Amino acid sequence: NWFESPYHGKFAVGWGMGPTLIDVAPTLAQWYYQHAGPKDEFIADVSGIGYIDPAVWADRLDDREAAFEDFYRWTWTYMQRMDMKTVRVIQSYAPDNDKDMADIARVAAALPQVEFFMPDYGYAGEEGYRRITYQLPDGQVVFRAATRWTPDKAKETSYLVDQIRTRVAATRPAFINVFIWNWGMNMGGLYSVLKALGPDYVDVTPSELNALYRASRR
Repeated sequence: NWFESPYHGKFAVGWGMGPTLIDVAPTLAQWYYQHAGPKDEFIADVSGIGYIDPAVWADRLDDREAAFEDFYRWTWTYMQRMDMKTVRVIQSYAPDNDKDMADIARVAAALPQVEFFMPDYGYAGEEGYRRITYQLPDGQVVFRAATRWTPDKAKETSYLVDQIRTRVAATRPAFINVFIWNWGMNMGGLYSVLKALGPDYVDVTPSELNALYRASRR
């Protein structure tokens, strides 16, 4: 329904896909890549080659760090095979968001080849644009999810628009990761969000977001 929508291709979308799909369901992965256009980009989802919470994964193993490094070494191998430039890292919503930021930085250190990351399963409550979009000391960029969803489908479009404007506030230029909950949204709804935001906001692919952010800081 998403790829066969009449709105597909009218705006940029980053699509989450398990990178191991190339082995476990290669024909499915092939279909999506063959039907993708210049405004589509696939990213590694969720957290790497397996759906994990990196903050607690492998914590019962004797050598957790070695397992963690192996997990992300394999993740990078599969990302290369799938031509994926980034990964969406998920973590538990901690009362202390500094812990989440440290967990994200730990994954980034395990994937030094990756220029940018797009963490979170929805907005985690960070206050302020610069705690959502920021650069790590080694130069890797983090675009945390700036939006969450509402169970009220009738209000989903206006809810997303309000969140985007709130997160950006007066910051210009601003670069944010607009997280979309696929169960409560569709391509027509996303098109409505872009129209409601107006010409001050531009849709870009994840890689374009990273490139534009870096260019703005030169």
